[in-house]
Parts: sequence; C-alpha cells; structure tokens
Amino acid sequence: MDLLRWAVGSDIEEVHAYSNGYAATDFPLDDCYIYSCKFQNGCIGKVLVTSGCKGHGMGEGFLSIYGTEGTIWQNKLYTAQGGVEEIQFEKQDSIRLVSTHFIECVLGGQRPMIDVREGAKTVAALVAGVESAESGKPVKVFNEF
Repeated sequence: MDLLRWAVGSDIEEVHAYSNGYAATDFPLDDCYIYSCKFQNGCIGKVLVTSGCKGHGMGEGFLSIYGTEGTIWQNKLYTAQGGVEEIQFEKQDSIRLVSTHFIECVLGGQRPMIDVREGAKTVAALVAGVESAESGKPVKVFNEF
C-alpha cells in the first residue's frame, strides 16, 4: 500500500475492499484481501494481498502502472505509440537496506526517509480496508496526522 501511495504521489481518500479466508483455513484471519483505492488526486488503484494462493506468480510481488501515455508492467514500459522498453533495476536486498537505515536512525540520529505520518497514512488505509471488507461498504481514510 505504501508503494502504491508513493507511485501515485497522493494520499488515499477512500477504500472499498473484499476479503475471504478460503485458502488457509487454519489461519485465524482472512488470507486474501483486494483493495480498490480512490486517491485524492483522482487516480484509482488496487492492491491484492494473499497468503493462501499457490501457483505461478504468487509471492513475487510487483507493481503495475497503467496511464494515458503508457503502461509499466513486469519491468517493461509499453508506450501509447506501441514501443516497448525494458526497465533495468539493480537488484538489492531490501530487508537489509531498510534494517540498516533503521539502525542508523536509532543509533546515529539520522532522519528517517519516511516519517511517522507517512507510515500512519498507510496503516490508516489498511485499517479502512479491513473495515470496508467487514461492512461491505466503501470507507473514507483518515489522513489527518
């Protein structure tokens, strides 16, 4: 959800979500959530989170962006003019990078790249999604931190 907020460049205004717990029946909570998000800047997006699905593509985690000038999907840029361009990313150990940054902030006084307010906005969007899944209705996201 935080990656989607960053990519769109806007806070989430409203969430409508569905969930179920069919795949991991021994898990005490739902194991599949799909969030439809309306952003303050007019964009829309969706997030699928699943821990029970098995098969091709599951567990990879990826971001797709669809726009008026083109689409980014599976590390390729597809332009509206029909061009295709490979997007190269340097593979990094994100867990190590985030952990190192956290330690530098705590021990070295470095300012966090993402502050507590941004984290709270992501949590608020996730909580709104759980509330929406439970009620079956869209839920406004509290962003006033």
